[in-house]
Amino acid sequence: MTNELPIVDDATTAVSFRIRTTDLGFIKGLSQRFRGKQSDVLRFVVRLGLQQLAVLKDSQASGERLRPLLAEVGLDIVEHFEMNISELDRVINGGATPYSAIPREQLAMLVAACCGEGTCGAHRLSLDPKEGDARREVTSAIFAPDKSAQADTSGAAANPGVGSHVAG
Repeated sequence: MTNELPIVDDATTAVSFRIRTTDLGFIKGLSQRFRGKQSDVLRFVVRLGLQQLAVLKDSQASGERLRPLLAEVGLDIVEHFEMNISELDRVINGGATPYSAIPREQLAMLVAACCGEGTCGAHRLSLDPKEGDARREVTSAIFAPDKSAQADTSGAAANPGVGSHVAG
């Protein structure tokens, strides 16, 4: 066995994409505030987004393992990719067992909260912090951990102190 460090590809590639005028104005404002370049702000924002979605990099991640992701950015994902219930179910529950799948009814509530029936109107993400807070409240209410689905197998309920640490 060798103790070689993994090779990290830090090469950069130029990319081109379209962005809304209002978003570009926001990026310009951030770059001025940070006294940095617009490209630095864009790279930072992309990295933050990739970090939020990192769990999806694992092709085995599905169902309940993706519940925190849905609570955090579920509405944004549904809206941006104009997903209907079937598409969201495929992305979230694809490969999940019946016991670990997020119920389709909860996914339907997310799609309905986003856009009503059918598919969402894409690219409506707001930069208003108050709207962001309201959106998080909706998704948190839908995707709060389901206590009934998380059976207590540690014996902690029957034997207080077992399987838990009590500070003393």
